[in-house]
Amino acid sequence: MPSCSNSSNIQSSVNSISVTQGGSRLLVSVPYSAGLTLGHVIRYDVASTGYTASKANLPDTSEVFGVIESHDTATNQFNVVMYGSVSLSPAKFADMGSGGGSGGNDIYFLSGTTSGVLQNLAPTNLDHIIKPVYQASPHGSYTGVIVNYLGYRIGGEIQSTFLNGETVGNLQTLVGSGDFETGVVDASISHELPIADYPEFYAQLGTAYGYIEKITVSEAIAGSVVPNQTVTQTTSGYSGKITSVDYPNKYIYILRTAGATLASTSKQISIATASAIVKLTPTAAVVYAVQTPVVNLSQPLTVYGKSGENLTVTQRVKVGIKVKPLGIQVSVPTKVTAASLTATTIAIGAGESDVETILDDFETRIAAIESRLRM
Repeated sequence: MPSCSNSSNIQSSVNSISVTQGGSRLLVSVPYSAGLTLGHVIRYDVASTGYTASKANLPDTSEVFGVIESHDTATNQFNVVMYGSVSLSPAKFADMGSGGGSGGNDIYFLSGTTSGVLQNLAPTNLDHIIKPVYQASPHGSYTGVIVNYLGYRIGGEIQSTFLNGETVGNLQTLVGSGDFETGVVDASISHELPIADYPEFYAQLGTAYGYIEKITVSEAIAGSVVPNQTVTQTTSGYSGKITSVDYPNKYIYILRTAGATLASTSKQISIATASAIVKLTPTAAVVYAVQTPVVNLSQPLTVYGKSGENLTVTQRVKVGIKVKPLGIQVSVPTKVTAASLTATTIAIGAGESDVETILDDFETRIAAIESRLRM
């Protein structure tokens, strides 16, 4: 039986493979990182461009790439099991006492208090994430299997599901067939994200991977100005390539490199067309869209059979990047009892009204009824 009484809410994550032979697992080697050790649960952190310990205190930090099984000192790399059979020392687990469906020690969860650690009982702190990662199931030379189920946030009668999953900019892996979840795009190619539609991505990563600049000019734009032409600005070192032109609105969209400065509105821009150099006067220059990074797996993934032989992974392994949060899904029971409730507004049906106004209206109606009944 599982180590938490409500484990029926656990759902399989997208990190799954169809290999079914005994002792099969998906293993990948990643560079050694100080602070990480054997048995640590890790995730990839885009901001630091490296692997770090996972922690179940927040949705974004509770994302799991895999568990470190061993350290290859010859290559100074960690061997990380993403899915399947693994050999872990029980000494690496945190003992949270007894409890759960079978007293613990069968399903191990990501700790919400100690980074990278697995514990034998589900977290109990309010707002922590219940994230099952490892199931004890000795077979052959292995101690259990990495399961990496989808986590969910602890709540009371009112349950909330954080659809955000993790912070925008974080990476996901998808093994085998299937599509990434909503809000995640294929990271093997760069995507252009308008900041009006993806403000969270822009706030998180800015123009670190290049961007599209939107320049408004005062003059009418000649038809000879077309995409792929080079745009420069005298003495400023400005340079970029036109991606599109909005002739009626006098907009020019230009591909810029990471961190490049916007065009100055005090100098004309020069465009090298097929027939001549066209000079235009900018009246405004803004960041219109940002580019996503291109990420590819730098090492092959290998499935190890029970006898230790290497087997070729036939499933396609894709990397996706989170570009948009999905918000929060809330499930409220029919009846809720609360010792104390503070609210500025209360929703009645499809509308929303001030709580004080509603109560005053009730009192007025009750007074009218009492008056008619001469109470």
